[in-house]
Amino acid sequence: LIEAGSDKHLWSETYDKELTDIFAIQDEISSAIVTALKDKLGLNVMLATRDMSHVNLEAHNEYLRGRFFVEKRTEKDLEKALQHFDNASGIAHECATEWVGKAWASLFLSESDYGNILREVAMNNARPAIEKALQLAPYLPEAHAIKGLLESYNDEPEKAIIHYQKAIMLNPNYSDAYHWYANVDHTNESELLKKALQLDPVSMSINYTYGHLLSHTNQFEQAAALAQHMLELDRDNPRTYELLYVLSEEAGKIGDALFYHEKMVQLNPVNRSRFYVFSQFWHYGLNQQALELWRGSETYEAMKHFLNSEYDKAQRIGSEVYPRNEDDEFGSWMRATYEMASGNYAVSIKFLNASKAMFNYGNELGDIESELFFLAPSYRMIGDTENLNQILSKWKVNLAHLTAAGRTDLDIYY
Repeated sequence: LIEAGSDKHLWSETYDKELTDIFAIQDEISSAIVTALKDKLGLNVMLATRDMSHVNLEAHNEYLRGRFFVEKRTEKDLEKALQHFDNASGIAHECATEWVGKAWASLFLSESDYGNILREVAMNNARPAIEKALQLAPYLPEAHAIKGLLESYNDEPEKAIIHYQKAIMLNPNYSDAYHWYANVDHTNESELLKKALQLDPVSMSINYTYGHLLSHTNQFEQAAALAQHMLELDRDNPRTYELLYVLSEEAGKIGDALFYHEKMVQLNPVNRSRFYVFSQFWHYGLNQQALELWRGSETYEAMKHFLNSEYDKAQRIGSEVYPRNEDDEFGSWMRATYEMASGNYAVSIKFLNASKAMFNYGNELGDIESELFFLAPSYRMIGDTENLNQILSKWKVNLAHLTAAGRTDLDIYY
């Protein structure tokens, strides 16, 4: 311990131990260091101690492997993560962190995120795991953070915030809690993301989310610096190219934007990203590239007719495929697309309402595609002015709120 101002040596110690129980040694050394620092710095703080004697090292290593893969945020990596978490919980069934991991990976495998599992199925897979974790460890920060994430997915932002705040209270240095909290609190979004990035500067997901916010508040140089940082960290992470897409589109470099978007799909070819990139290709008349995104999928034939403006054929085939069950939000969205194209607006509204949660994580712009760009025109086409005006009134309030928070990417919505 060195006093920086005077370069005076205050304290040091060497520890030489036999590596028999890594957790016991870790606790012994960290406790000795904290005790010494308290004395030298005159800190009047309580020393928190942990009993790690019950930790199974094999299960803990499986958990750490799962954490490694869950951070990569691709379908294949999340499947690997879930397998490691399953292994860990099989070895140490009563360890809460393993159950947190299972809930985390299960949730992210939803097709509204990084996988292709029906969203409701993914939530149902995650729910018992996180309840088990909270039962085993009601004061575990990670358990409350994932519970908050589940509430966000369930369109319950107020409940989500309670759990995020609880996670931060239990661990003020928990980066993911700040990150996910920012997704449902746009008033403090920037500060929460800054804190998350400060705590975990190598998180690809946090870098992407903060870079996305910077680009939407005209802070392009800072956002570009984050994109470059992400490239240096991991050139094969789809979030890197998603941020590069956003920056290229903002700069009007449409060719670059489409290239980066296609690269993102190649790295993680799941339904959600394919649909977004499909929309971009279709918008610019690149129908063949748009169709190729669906090759080998159950919707390929319907999409082929859709892109050839054969909307009745697309609707007929699409209605045989989607929705796959009553909880199929992505399938409902696809069905609504086919119904709207063939002029069946009333039917389209039914399926759009069934798919709204697919794009809604409790934030103001989460469901804008389904409400403002699809539901509102459909209501207009059938003469339902009451529902149309409700949507428009809601968005006027939300847009005013976002403008006051510093968002500058809102012209299209006005």
